[in-house]
Amino acid sequence: MIKAIKDTINILTNEIHDHIIQELEFLNIPLIPVLKLSIIQQIKKDPVILDQNDIQNLFSFFGEVLHVSTKQQEAIVYFKTIEAAYFAQKTLDNKQIEESLLILKVSWNNNLPVTGSLYPLKTDTQIDNTFKYTCKYEILIKNSTEFQVSRRIIGPKGKNMKKIIGKCLKKLNIKKFDSVKLRLRGLGSGSNEESNEPLHLCVSSKDYNIFTIACAESEKLISNIYTEYDIFLKNRGLKPERLCITKM
Repeated sequence: MIKAIKDTINILTNEIHDHIIQELEFLNIPLIPVLKLSIIQQIKKDPVILDQNDIQNLFSFFGEVLHVSTKQQEAIVYFKTIEAAYFAQKTLDNKQIEESLLILKVSWNNNLPVTGSLYPLKTDTQIDNTFKYTCKYEILIKNSTEFQVSRRIIGPKGKNMKKIIGKCLKKLNIKKFDSVKLRLRGLGSGSNEESNEPLHLCVSSKDYNIFTIACAESEKLISNIYTEYDIFLKNRGLKPERLCITKM
């Protein structure tokens, strides 16, 4: 009985996920679970100051929130799953805060992959370059001879990695190639340090601003590969997986 209930829940969960993905694709919304929050004031008053903790608590009702960034009268909310972001946007958009003349405006952050709006650029006095900023992206495709995801990430002779590093240096007008590091690790990476971990791309830098650009470019690359993978599956009569970027 319990197994039957679990199976039914899994089927419904998959159907909901597929419906959400189809709707977002139809609307040309990037499949990255990031929302933008702004406050509409119906009467002129002092600007509303957005509190990160309050925003985190509100949006966490819909699912796990990985990151909240505030900038002036806007906030960017980064969810773990596309479903959580979808229901948060549907529920909270155009909602009036009780006993106030403030209205929540919640939209998809269509400027993705992640830009400075999610990780705002810091001034020199705000940056601690003795600290290393790191993250990793789990690659949700198994490396195979038919679809060589590792090669697609790295590119011929490391072309894709060099391209990302080059963009980081160009945007900030610097020449230190060791200022940002990109490493493909885990099963199928081909690395000398290959482990039994799932395949993942590591991004690190001591410079915060370089780190944010590298993350944005890495997400763009992974998103393009996921699109290629769906085409690969369709051409073989298989159901597209419609993968979302997973950042840790």
